[in-house]
Amino acid sequence: MQIKSLDEAGRFVGLASTYGNVDLGGDVVEPGAFQKTITDRGGEVPLLFAHDSRQPIGLARLKDTGTGLAIEGQLVLQVPKAQETYSLLKAKVLRGLSIGYDAVKAFEGAGGSQTLQLSSWETGAACAARASAARNRDARAEASEV
Repeated sequence: MQIKSLDEAGRFVGLASTYGNVDLGGDVVEPGAFQKTITDRGGEVPLLFAHDSRQPIGLARLKDTGTGLAIEGQLVLQVPKAQETYSLLKAKVLRGLSIGYDAVKAFEGAGGSQTLQLSSWETGAACAARASAARNRDARAEASEV
């Protein structure tokens, strides 16, 4: 899904990963794969620019939904790279979300790797998400999901 709006405070809502879809790498994330990482990380992970740990731009609150890993992102607009990310999101140059993760439990299935448990350590906005369904969504209309 594409971003419909982004509030002036730099808050947005989206899916960082979706369940049951084959992503561009041939992997399928199964429902509940993020439950342990959400518990272990207190429901939050850093937002990074381009998965670069030297460029934190905000914080993402995580929620496991029936569709996938939902996030409520908050950009820290006092950080220049976060302000740049905000501008790119608003211009719809950045449309997707991407996660940095390790597969904790996975097996090879008929359609590729079936991932049962992931450990996610960060997320961020991306030009193209590996999972095509992982897109930013309207921050105001969808906040109740997170």
